[in-house]
Amino acid sequence: MTSVPQLGTVRNYDRPAVAETIPCGVIAVAEDTIMAGRVITIERAAPRDGIIEEPEWSAKGYCLGDPKFAEKHHAKNAIFVKTLDEAADLVSKGFSLRMVSPGKRASLVSPKSLRIVRN
Repeated sequence: MTSVPQLGTVRNYDRPAVAETIPCGVIAVAEDTIMAGRVITIERAAPRDGIIEEPEWSAKGYCLGDPKFAEKHHAKNAIFVKTLDEAADLVSKGFSLRMVSPGKRASLVSPKSLRIVRN
């Protein structure tokens, strides 16, 4: 009886998603390949005043609020990530995302009010 390789997860967003064999002989497939593709954008499901909003980008990256803190909007509780894929992963785990639109102040938007758009 031959053993079937186990499937695992490899997260490397800097290169195309491919199946690869890692040293212990386990076959791994990039998680975003199995899901529904790469994240194109994250948008507010119902934008304020009908104006399109997008994730706010700063020198530190995309800003998210950790759900374990009651005061998610405080700078000391902010979490920063460099890619939309990472931001989408955290939004799907309950993190809020700071969104901005022209002429509006940035606001921390709850995950239930966000839509992740994948290709």
